[in-house]
Amino acid sequence: YFSFHDWTKTRDEILNDNPKFAYYTRAETAKQIVQKGEIWLRNASMMNDYSEISYGLAGIERVLKSQDGQKLLSRADKIYPGIASDIYGMIQHIGYFRRETYITCLSIHNSCEDRTGRLSMWRAYGDVALVINEKPFVTDSDPFGIYSLPVQYYEQDDFDEEMYKLANYLNSIIDAKEPQFGGRAAIHDSILNMIYFAGIGTKHPGFTEEREWRIYFTPPGKKHPLMSRQIKTIEGIVQPVWIMKLDPIHGIPDVDIPNILERIIIGPTSYPEIMKESFIELLKKVGVNDAEDKVIMSDIPLRN
Repeated sequence: YFSFHDWTKTRDEILNDNPKFAYYTRAETAKQIVQKGEIWLRNASMMNDYSEISYGLAGIERVLKSQDGQKLLSRADKIYPGIASDIYGMIQHIGYFRRETYITCLSIHNSCEDRTGRLSMWRAYGDVALVINEKPFVTDSDPFGIYSLPVQYYEQDDFDEEMYKLANYLNSIIDAKEPQFGGRAAIHDSILNMIYFAGIGTKHPGFTEEREWRIYFTPPGKKHPLMSRQIKTIEGIVQPVWIMKLDPIHGIPDVDIPNILERIIIGPTSYPEIMKESFIELLKKVGVNDAEDKVIMSDIPLRN
């Protein structure tokens, strides 16, 4: 299947550098991750950047209704009758992408942030950062149906330009009737992937500093070997979450806390020493041998 060029290119460039990811969160959430070895994926409609998913989906609707978008659907429909109505039907039910997508958000971590963290992230998301290696968070295919991608930050004009490039590429594939591309099913799925990737992987450029890496999951409708659905109460709201177990027995080796955790950074807070001691103790209990070396206090001063 065709993958949106910028996401694929950026993703490969990032992964070539063996990146680290930081999960900025509240101390209570960080404690739970360490103790239970699990990551929660929340419904996209419940998260603080829900409007940013709408930003990408609105862009897709705009492009598909444009001249280039209409040309793409028209050509596809001539060769594969009915495909345009299928796509239009998906656009009309675009809320499905919001309701049925579960995500968690990490930040690409720079080595220069090892002792400080990132001030804007402390202000926005919490007082603890779990810095982890990339191993469990760079999957892009089955068997687990858990995918990941770097978020792209586009102004509307730039977003439209990239979508037009993709539409023109698909038009050339359709015109050539390239058999290796897979026919109707591949064209259909490529257009839907364009909608899906853009919807969950595009944000306003005002958020560029977050350098977000997004993990996303669409429930398969059957029991999943790595994910479990539970009802949780978060900030007073009862809601479904999908829980990803950091458990190597399910086929991804070395994904437990002792193997993936690089460090814990305690952000600007009133009681950093107590928090540091507590997290060292928690790490020891889950089998981290060099726990004292893995917990540091950010040297960014706390503003009262």
